[in-house]
Amino acid sequence: MARSTGGLGVAITTTGPGAANTLGAFGEAAISNSAVLVLSSESPIKFRQPGISRGLLHEMVDQSELFKPLAKKDDKDQPLAISVTDGASAIAAARFLVKELLSAPRGSGYLGIPADVLSQEISIVDQKNDGSFSEAPIEITSEIKNLLETSRKIGIWAGGGTLDFSEYIAELSEHFAAPIFTSFAGRGVGSKSNNYLEFPIHEIEGTELLKDLDLLLVIGSELDGMNTKNWSIPWPKEIVVVDVQPEKPCLNSGAKHSIRSNRIDKVVSEFLNASLKEKWIDIPALNLKVRNRLTKSEKETDGISFVNAIDGGWPQNEPIFCDMAISGYWVGVYGKNSRVRRTAYPVGWGTLGYRDWE
Repeated sequence: MARSTGGLGVAITTTGPGAANTLGAFGEAAISNSAVLVLSSESPIKFRQPGISRGLLHEMVDQSELFKPLAKKDDKDQPLAISVTDGASAIAAARFLVKELLSAPRGSGYLGIPADVLSQEISIVDQKNDGSFSEAPIEITSEIKNLLETSRKIGIWAGGGTLDFSEYIAELSEHFAAPIFTSFAGRGVGSKSNNYLEFPIHEIEGTELLKDLDLLLVIGSELDGMNTKNWSIPWPKEIVVVDVQPEKPCLNSGAKHSIRSNRIDKVVSEFLNASLKEKWIDIPALNLKVRNRLTKSEKETDGISFVNAIDGGWPQNEPIFCDMAISGYWVGVYGKNSRVRRTAYPVGWGTLGYRDWE
């Protein structure tokens, strides 16, 4: 649900083992920045004793502790794994969690409600949003503006944070004649552009292309180990990170320039003020070259044939969920993505994470 639609995925479970059985999927969702909420019953309050387990069916001293190491953290660095003690608090916590989990960067959370609270009758006050909000201005330094003007070979690295901004990324790519590299989560972003790469970074052609850039724009990606061969790929000299939390991608790439924002549309609009760039590489021809090489290779031909069969037999408007297996790897990495959220590939917990509900 979370990956295929971009909405909130919700799991409702019973006390104890029911909640514990979601941890694999919860971990995958957390690592992948998917908005997922686990709603679980907990042992009745009236039978509990602080700090000890009395032997109630499926009792845990603090069930929310299971989820805290993986849960998204709020702006006070507190994990979004909450156990409540009354109905009013449950409603307030649910509203809070939905808002927080869907805010960038997305993540996973837990809400535990004691079994005897589930039957409480409460008055719900409808909380209407007047639609007003404050938005921090986009700050683009003179150094970044100068890089955009003076760099001839610009590339774009689009991550999962750009899924709702695919058309903007495509427009930016056409403006800068910039090839689009995508992370596993970013597959399909900018695919309407002629500069969209249909092969992964670890292919030699992708590695050489990245190394040849004057400037790489990393947008909405953490640049984690799985997407970067554990950070061993050859980074270009200049990198600009655009992210709501740029510290991690800057650390992972050595980038010295960043823009803190989740308004990719606003940042792209600012970038488009820079001069148009001349085409310097034929990406469709490069895509064809790589596909032909893999097709003719004795080691890769079976894998590419399998991918072609899936692409030809499964419609683009239907999602594909890949497992951490050889077949899942081939489709997840080389499959055609003419839209965002067409392919979901596990980047943390694999089959364990996909088997339940994420």
